[in-house]
Amino acid sequence: MESLHRSASQTRLKVAGIRCLPEPSQTLLNLRMLYLCGRWDEFWKDASLMENLVAAFEPRVAAEPNALQGAA
Repeated sequence: MESLHRSASQTRLKVAGIRCLPEPSQTLLNLRMLYLCGRWDEFWKDASLMENLVAAFEPRVAAEPNALQGAA
């Protein structure tokens, strides 16, 4: 398990000059782990994947100012 950690995460995150933020880094590591454990094709063939991706990138509607004033 330690060698997988070294080959999967440390190699990606310890590149000179790279700035890694937690959320994108975790996403890349998840995809890399899918590839390394042989589940890459299974992941991309999932029928609900496209629905989940669309939902994740839908614009979020901000709360109306009046609704916030009523709560105060």
